[in-house]
Amino acid sequence: MPGSRFYINKVTDKNNNKPIKMGGKNSEFTLRKDGNNTVVLNNSTVINGIKELLSGEFVCYGYKKTTKYLNIDI
Repeated sequence: MPGSRFYINKVTDKNNNKPIKMGGKNSEFTLRKDGNNTVVLNNSTVINGIKELLSGEFVCYGYKKTTKYLNIDI
């Protein structure tokens, strides 16, 4: 079977013929280490921090700078 054909086939539920979502569910929180403690943050807090960082003009941050910013400010 050619490789391009593999991606066309979708897994469907046999009862109602709807596609089945593959993979894990989205998380609702983020774990962050703060010294020896682990802090639980809501994902909306992290998303708002990323939006605030990237809302400036001429921002070209990669994931390393964004992670560093989030660890300092949130």
